[in-house]
Amino acid sequence: MTAESLPLYVALKPGRSAMARLQAAFEVEPASALLWLGEPSDKQFPALAAFAQERDCAVLIRDAVDSVVELGLDGIHLSRVQNVAQARAALGDDYIIGVRAEDRHAAMTAAEDGAHYVMFAPLDEGDQLETELLTWWQEMMEIPCIGNEGQPGDFVLKIV
Repeated sequence: MTAESLPLYVALKPGRSAMARLQAAFEVEPASALLWLGEPSDKQFPALAAFAQERDCAVLIRDAVDSVVELGLDGIHLSRVQNVAQARAALGDDYIIGVRAEDRHAAMTAAEDGAHYVMFAPLDEGDQLETELLTWWQEMMEIPCIGNEGQPGDFVLKIV
């Protein structure tokens, strides 16, 4: 699989131009997943979710497990590995569960507990993402990983 053929993962922050930013991301390349970084109750979220889902893009929210089914979303992105098993028990097997992992051990625990992907990100702002960890994960594990340098705004990442 080449870098050009890897699926995109778009993380979107709320704001007046959120729809324009999402549309711009899709003009470059269709995304396979949209992570909404705002609150699920944000009034602009339903239109953004509909736009993405109409384009066969899975829509995920952060940490609000109870809202996934209620809002007709595709899954959740968890901030803590410790919450994966609990989210899997609540959502069952029909929903995507992704999680942010700070190291190899946390990521392996998340995979064992039912995560569909892990996102590696530095713990502290200004820290560097360990690219060796991404390489190791790709070679040794089956579930996909995403490398996130900890961008403060919207970001588009390749799923590997």
